[in-house]
Formats: sequence, structure tokens, C-alpha cells
Amino acid sequence: MKQPNAHLAGLLALLLLLSGCESATYVDTDKVIAENVQEQLDEYRKVNDQRCRDRVLTEAGRIADSVIMVRARMMKDTIQRPLRPTRPEKPTVLTLEDSLALKPFLDRQ
Repeated sequence: MKQPNAHLAGLLALLLLLSGCESATYVDTDKVIAENVQEQLDEYRKVNDQRCRDRVLTEAGRIADSVIMVRARMMKDTIQRPLRPTRPEKPTVLTLEDSLALKPFLDRQ
């Protein structure tokens, strides 16, 4: 009677050993989910930082351009253009007295 109990004890020990070990394909789903969430958060932060940088650089460029324009206007020659000259007076038309009588250029007969 010792043998059936030995077989039963061995089988029980083997069953306990196998049930206590994790399988090779065991995946901790919470860990995988946490890693995916962290990757997505990192990507979101990276994209958000890049957009923010682009907006800041665009605004800085606009401000720099306006400062350059103001400086250029301040350094511009301050002498005004000369005024447009006035129109000369109309000359008086001299009328000559014609002493000859008018006659047709071609005689039509």
C-alpha cells in the first residue's frame, strides 16, 4: 500500500510544481498597457513641444522683422523730396496783323 500513496504523493508534487511556475508565454498585460501609455504620452509631449517651438519661432521672426523695419525707417534719410515745381505762366500770344487779302488756294471755275 505504500506504492499507491507514493505515486499519489509524486503526482501531487508534480502538479504543485507545474501550477506554481509561470508559462514561457506569460505576458503581464498591465505592464504592456503602462508601456504603451508611456510611449504615447512621450510622443504627444514631443509633438506638442515641437508645435510650441514652431509657434514661438514664428512669432519671434515676426517681431524681429518688425523691429528691423522700424529701425530702417528711423535711419531713413529725413530730407523731404523737393516740392513739385509750379507751372510757368501762359505766354501771351502775339497776333500779327496780316496786310494781305485772303484768296483761294485753288481757283475753281
